[in-house]
Amino acid sequence: EIQDDLDESGADEFASALSACGGTTFVGCSSNNLGPASVTTTTVAGATPTTVAGGAGATTSTVAGGAAATTTTVLAGSKPTLTAGKGGITVFVWVDGNQNGERTTDEPVYPGVTCTATGPAGATKTAVTAANGTVVFADLDPGAWSVTCEMADDSLEKVYDSEGTADWKVAVTVKAGEFAETKFAAAGTSTIEVTGAKDDYVYVKWAGADGELDSDDDVVFKVKATKGSVTVAGMPAGKYALSGTGNFDVPDEVVILEVPMEESASAELPALSTTGLANAGLMTLLAGLMLVAGAGMVLVRRRPV
Repeated sequence: EIQDDLDESGADEFASALSACGGTTFVGCSSNNLGPASVTTTTVAGATPTTVAGGAGATTSTVAGGAAATTTTVLAGSKPTLTAGKGGITVFVWVDGNQNGERTTDEPVYPGVTCTATGPAGATKTAVTAANGTVVFADLDPGAWSVTCEMADDSLEKVYDSEGTADWKVAVTVKAGEFAETKFAAAGTSTIEVTGAKDDYVYVKWAGADGELDSDDDVVFKVKATKGSVTVAGMPAGKYALSGTGNFDVPDEVVILEVPMEESASAELPALSTTGLANAGLMTLLAGLMLVAGAGMVLVRRRPV
């Protein structure tokens, strides 16, 4: 009866969901099947690829001529299920401030880097690192492949890759049913000095390669502070937002900083906002009054009858 009412009211989206479920009723239909879990769009003969914002397996491919020439973008760095007999390659790019070849939690990932995988018979796939600094190339023919990555600007330098070199070209062997892992590290020439931290950490938001804060390639990471101060070396030049609380939505508690290339920039974090101080004072006063009231109640109870 509900389905009939929906049909009469022209609720086409329910009919579409029912069709996607593959049944004539919703009974027994899994909740994650009420629509397409992944979307794939393929364009032939040189059309410009676009990213499809679908499920974890959403991909967009462009076939430009021969079967070996392809360009693929895979969303968000997740590992999709491989086609039988195929393999894959994962790519991870980050800013290696101390240049030791290992990523620590206070080193930011690097989105916006263009990476290309080249394999047998000249097959190529190209993608840009997502907000988490990763790219996943899936459904590759087994065999010898190489991965190269290029940065969008010159504010960073190549310092490390999986082969232990700085040329950002890695040879990998793709095996059926497996993902080969590759890593690429960059380092900047700038230093950020922060004082006035109210907690053990300072939160740093890098505007990314596009230089615009609050855009898709922003990276937020937190750095351990000592006695309210911290120095972050090996950072890229560009725009930063600094916060002592990690809440970048409160302008009065955030410092915007332009960091020049090959130079040091310093900033002092602001004190808590007036509102925050007022609220803190009010809470302290209320706590004191409650304590006094509580003490008074104890005294009354102890008076002899």
